[in-house]
Amino acid sequence: MPALVDKLLIANPGSVIGYSSDPLTLQWTGTFVMFKASLDGWLNGCRPILSLDGCFMMGKYGGVCLSIIGLDGNNGLFPIVTYLCRSECYDTWNTFLKTMQSWLEQHKAKLTFISDRQKWLIKAVTDNYSHCNHRFCFRHMYKNFKKTFRGTHLDKLSWNIARAYRVVDKDNFLTQLEVDHPEAKRWLEREAPETWCRSHFDTTAKLQKLNMMMMTFMYERRNKAKTWDQQGLVPRAVTHIEKMKKSYGKYDIAGASKKRNTTSKDGQQWLMSLDDQECECKQWEISGLPCVHAVCVLIPMRRPWKKYCSKYYWVSSYVATYVDDIYAVEDESSWGKPPREVRPPPLIRPAGRPKKQRRKDADELNGNGGEIKCGKSGIFYHNKKTCKGPPTLPQPPIRRPISRQDTPVSQRKVRANMDFNITNDEPMSTGGRSTIKGGGRSGGRESGRSSTAAGDRSSIAPGGR
Repeated sequence: MPALVDKLLIANPGSVIGYSSDPLTLQWTGTFVMFKASLDGWLNGCRPILSLDGCFMMGKYGGVCLSIIGLDGNNGLFPIVTYLCRSECYDTWNTFLKTMQSWLEQHKAKLTFISDRQKWLIKAVTDNYSHCNHRFCFRHMYKNFKKTFRGTHLDKLSWNIARAYRVVDKDNFLTQLEVDHPEAKRWLEREAPETWCRSHFDTTAKLQKLNMMMMTFMYERRNKAKTWDQQGLVPRAVTHIEKMKKSYGKYDIAGASKKRNTTSKDGQQWLMSLDDQECECKQWEISGLPCVHAVCVLIPMRRPWKKYCSKYYWVSSYVATYVDDIYAVEDESSWGKPPREVRPPPLIRPAGRPKKQRRKDADELNGNGGEIKCGKSGIFYHNKKTCKGPPTLPQPPIRRPISRQDTPVSQRKVRANMDFNITNDEPMSTGGRSTIKGGGRSGGRESGRSSTAAGDRSSIAPGGR
């Protein structure tokens, strides 16, 4: 590990790479890697949004990989720094965030962290970045919400509350939720709306293998940007504007008054300021891209769209994100003797058979490509062992109509030349006699099948045709 860290720093000067070990046992405890190209790219071209997350490492010694990830102008994930450690807890997150604080705070805008609401992670962010925003990923809140409050209607309402751009719209959805399920409303209100409601968001907002992955990542993104209009917008912004253009003609546009424009539809109107890039719907301010009302006003003006989009959506900002390179290190055979001994961590084997696949949540697709459905009640996201609902009524089996293709050729010839009518001289039993004489076609079909199925002797007399 010491030799690898030295070689990485020689190949990528200015990077922040280090490791730690136990002073008594000399066993490895952690390694953090932040390439200079990643830090400069995030500072020059990315929004001040940082996602905090971790995943298990599946190697011989296990461990956890903690990451701080940003977003580029095209909404692509941009890795900034990675921390490899033994476990995910408050101490490891606190060490990680505290070590990176001086570099992350170089961003000109106020930082915003997004996490999955783990208790130790909330405390670690509060202790080191108390002046920054800390949002919760609503997907994790939604999973806990869904365990207690089931139903498609409640699911849609909860997402509408989180995604609403305006406070008044969020309050309307909350009022509707209170009418439908008061307990669900109280559950959502346990968390401050600033942490999960978009309407309350701040608008200012393995080492060698890892090295190769980052090299390829930066190279591919940089080459992709060469095919774009260097003076225009990233594809995501262009797609957004084209989608908004489809609503042109559905809104009535009023004249400008004191640099403010007005659009209306179905008796509702929205005021906006093109110079300040603000609209009453709040979508323009929060997302940084023109809302549908602004697009409808700007289309007749034929002005460049770039002027009315945040600089983070410019292709020039995207190029600045991936302008620097990450370089590979020499082959391990040429490293020489490391300056310091670091031993591997203790090998801890958990009980039971090792799992090859992660445990999926109830709302995810199962291995067969479908959602989990109860065989008792027919409701999704649980099975019949844990079902508490009443069983559904059994459905009658669907009988497939007999077609000409399902009938043997020999029987087709008989039915084509004869009409049947059955008269039973004695009850149907093993060894009984049945006489079939000419008559109606439908009765003959049923009797012919019954006689054949029972194994009785039958005499067929011509009739009909």
